[in-house]
Amino acid sequence: DMGYGDLVSFGNINQEMTYIDQLAAEGIRFRNFYSGDSLCSPSRVCLNTGRLAHRVGAVGGVRVFSFHERGGLPADELTIAEGLQSLGYHTGMVGKWHLGINAYNRTDGTHLPHNQGFEFVGTILPFSNAWPCDESKQYNKEGPDTSQCYLYWRDKMIQQPIKLNELTRRLVLDWYSFYNNWLAQKQTTGDDRPFYFYFSFL
Repeated sequence: DMGYGDLVSFGNINQEMTYIDQLAAEGIRFRNFYSGDSLCSPSRVCLNTGRLAHRVGAVGGVRVFSFHERGGLPADELTIAEGLQSLGYHTGMVGKWHLGINAYNRTDGTHLPHNQGFEFVGTILPFSNAWPCDESKQYNKEGPDTSQCYLYWRDKMIQQPIKLNELTRRLVLDWYSFYNNWLAQKQTTGDDRPFYFYFSFL
């Protein structure tokens, strides 16, 4: 939970320079941002489309997309990834998605990020890191609820329940894979197209 003011690039004079500050110096810094909602799914809709969630019709029963619902971010909504992809960007993502999974059956993956403009999709949580996924049995005496606790790689389920202690490492390794492939392609083919990477820690 790094704060806005924790980075040198955003004014912290007591912190050492990091790779994040290098990214900020070489990229674009957004200095004014408002969350579109206080909950996961609607705020992610706003972030990925630039539109208010209720205008997109992306509201679940309790304003978030549940693991048992068929709803999700509509396919005809233009995402930032699709917009940048049309301008030549390489696009990728890892982390929490929570914008829907399936629309027609249990495996169609209609609402998953590879259908929303992301060429590379690594490890994702299509639903959420909800309390029933806690492995300590502190909140759920029987342990993780496998009906809610699953991990995907692109459009395939790879873990059920999620091994939470491995998750951050998986996400970072997927980012490295995307970046190293982008860099290798740039060096071997001269492809200097920029990239957009949506990294959504849990």
